[in-house]
Amino acid sequence: MKKLITLLIFIQSCGLVFGQDKNDFTVNFNHLALSVKDVDESAEFYKDLLNLEEITNRTIINGIRWLSLGEGKELHLISILKDEIVTNKKFTWH
Repeated sequence: MKKLITLLIFIQSCGLVFGQDKNDFTVNFNHLALSVKDVDESAEFYKDLLNLEEITNRTIINGIRWLSLGEGKELHLISILKDEIVTNKKFTWH
């Protein structure tokens, strides 16, 4: 659930940011990659909860699944990394 909240906050914050000089500054991205323990379980979670559509993984590498966030933006779920996945416990949710 924390990943979902963080993802939604990140996506929402990628809109327009206004500086002191009133010039518009646009932040944009085309994909977001998350390292996950179980790519299939994670893909089903995002598809069921956020109703995301799975799209073609153009890397053709097992252990990676791509989901569409809409408007040309993608979520890439990756479970092929050998390093241990560490959860950042700096933030607490109440």
